[in-house]
Amino acid sequence: MAVAGMSEGKAESVFLRHARFKIRPQHPSYGGEGRAMKPILVLSIRDHYANSILDGKKTVELRRMRPNIGEGDIVLIYIPRPIMAIVGGFAVKSVVSAKPEALWKQVGRNSGLTKHQFIEYYSGTSVGFGIQVAKVWRLVRIIHDS
Repeated sequence: MAVAGMSEGKAESVFLRHARFKIRPQHPSYGGEGRAMKPILVLSIRDHYANSILDGKKTVELRRMRPNIGEGDIVLIYIPRPIMAIVGGFAVKSVVSAKPEALWKQVGRNSGLTKHQFIEYYSGTSVGFGIQVAKVWRLVRIIHDS
């Protein structure tokens, strides 16, 4: 995986350690000559919620801060301790934002949380964000952070 200004080894290290690091891989097989592949964002998602996404039970990933992604971008799912690995990913259907109460009405049922948990998660914020999930896949061989 190539990251502008970094060697491949260093890029992989950053890739696995920083959940908000945005990578723009480029390779001749991706989209043809001179065209970059869609942006990829690695998100750290707890085991239970990650597996709910991979199993198709959770179709919205919640964030308190606006994620730097949009429709069609790729998200890789990194499960932190104790697994510490990238286990799969999904394409972004859309990113929605609203006040927590309004966001609950839009995406709450697909968030994997109860309303109480949802409101508690967003306490202290005026706006919440929901990444709507499409085209989920699970890696055959997970990528460990070692």
